Amino acid sequence: MASAKKKSTTKKKAKATKKTAAKKKTANPTKAEPTEGELVTVRDIAKAAKVEPRILRKALRRSPIAKPGKSWRWPADHKDLKKVRELAGKL
Repeated sequence: MASAKKKSTTKKKAKATKKTAAKKKTANPTKAEPTEGELVTVRDIAKAAKVEPRILRKALRRSPIAKPGKSWRWPADHKDLKKVRELAGKL
């Protein structure tokens, strides 16, 4: 009898997981994150300026330029990109 009860619990967990996955896919479709092709990373800017990305990140931390989010990447039309490129050119 314990094995029958265990089987039903497993099925319930599987169903709950499917529901959660479905919610995550449709959660707030209007707030889409920009894709990698639409973003300019520190790595891209550093490569163009022939500087190591770690050196550029260190300079950015000390500069008045605010970090755009969790990582150092900006949308292609961001106002701070010009400042970042200038900073990279000075290094």
